[in-house]
Amino acid sequence: MKATFYIIPQSFSSEGISLSEIINRMSSFLAEYATMYSFCEDNDIIVDKKIYETVLPDGMSLGEYIYNNEDAKGEERDLKYALQNILQRHQEDLDLKKICEQINNNSIENCYGIISMVPIKGIADKSQIIYDKGSWYDFRRYHLGVFHGDAVYFIEECRKYYPCMFFHEHNKESVNSILKDYAQTIIFHLNGIHDILPILMKVHTEFNQTELLKELSKKANFPEIATVQGSNKEKLKFKFKLDCENREIDVLCELHVKMCYDDSNNGKYHTDNRIYFHKGRKDIAGGRILIAHIGKHL
Repeated sequence: MKATFYIIPQSFSSEGISLSEIINRMSSFLAEYATMYSFCEDNDIIVDKKIYETVLPDGMSLGEYIYNNEDAKGEERDLKYALQNILQRHQEDLDLKKICEQINNNSIENCYGIISMVPIKGIADKSQIIYDKGSWYDFRRYHLGVFHGDAVYFIEECRKYYPCMFFHEHNKESVNSILKDYAQTIIFHLNGIHDILPILMKVHTEFNQTELLKELSKKANFPEIATVQGSNKEKLKFKFKLDCENREIDVLCELHVKMCYDDSNNGKYHTDNRIYFHKGRKDIAGGRILIAHIGKHL
């Protein structure tokens, strides 16, 4: 999926927010920009030619702020130079109404969104990357859940947007049976595991696996507590290649989250769909979380 992101005057202007907050949010955007640019075949950023006329909260225009380097030092100077480089690229005359029309016609081939430092009225949150409330990854994951494609496409896209996870090839087969009805549910649970589990492992080194999964489920708002599977251990062993040796070993992926509800929102409770994973080993995939099986209960 090709994603086109627009930066428009409304991206920097809002009542009730200070200049320092805008600057902090610019910094959050710049921290992600390098990653976005590394996927340049999948992402494009287009800037409104009128961007420099935007009035910031202190009454100064955006152009005056980023090109006034006389008093800028250290991080602020670097921020201004970085913004200058980004905003000079791919400039066009943009119209918010036409952008909204494009967003309404998003598809698996092309999707459109807005990069903004503040929420823009009339644009759904899912169609904005609002720094530092949101992330480029949030936008791409959400749209992958909506426009999931087939199983191979889905897993390959997951590999891009979950950098702390390693997806076993087996997933391309296992996810196929549930993807049509569970794509958004899968994304929701992967988000929780990816974004929360690494933090919990650092903060709560004293937790055993059961305690870790209980806290993960609470923080991620999973509908049911993730657990360690107690039976069928042989089915939960998956081969992963060691980083420093040309051989594979069996890894027991007994941790699992239960996907209790499908994407239909009909309230029906399901018990047979899971994500099986391992919290990661230093000698495999650089220590990333190992996603072994997305699909039916093993």
